[in-house]
Amino acid sequence: AKNDDHESLATFIDNFATATRQYAKKQMQWFRRDDDFVFVPVRMDCGKEERASEAATIISNMCKLSVANFEAELASPDGEENVPLSARTKVENELQGKKMKFFMSKRTVLSEGSDDFLA
Repeated sequence: AKNDDHESLATFIDNFATATRQYAKKQMQWFRRDDDFVFVPVRMDCGKEERASEAATIISNMCKLSVANFEAELASPDGEENVPLSARTKVENELQGKKMKFFMSKRTVLSEGSDDFLA
């Protein structure tokens, strides 16, 4: 019976991970269709604190924009030279989304005291 529990848990984890990825991909499709949604770039080549700080600064700066400048930031690229940050990020996210269908899950066994356990 213990073996069945292990297999059931492994199946649940696989199904849950798949459903989560599918939901995230669907959310990105919804957001891309929403002209009022603002895409904020998040660098993945730095630590969590730096990443969060940079994103918070971008959001803070956007909150300080005038209505006209904010709406210009939401504008879609029309082949212009100066493409707004949100539009550039939207395009980058679309390219990332195409790679998501090839995602390979990596199962991690958590052991108390390990780096993964503490993360």
